[in-house]
Amino acid sequence: MSIQDFRHTKPRYSIQETMDILGCGRARAYEYINNGLLEVYKVGGRTYATPEGINQVIEHDYKEAQK
Repeated sequence: MSIQDFRHTKPRYSIQETMDILGCGRARAYEYINNGLLEVYKVGGRTYATPEGINQVIEHDYKEAQK
């Protein structure tokens, strides 16, 4: 299965959901955000990741693992 085969079921994901999808902890998720790799936006006080941002992180990590 490739990243292109994965279908998102939501238009946005909470940070907790993002951590579950990526299999990472809060510190790593915010590292992705701070490095500009994970696209997020805020609604009120909550931060949400975009499906495209999650895909970008997965593709980045896959490429890094291939080195």
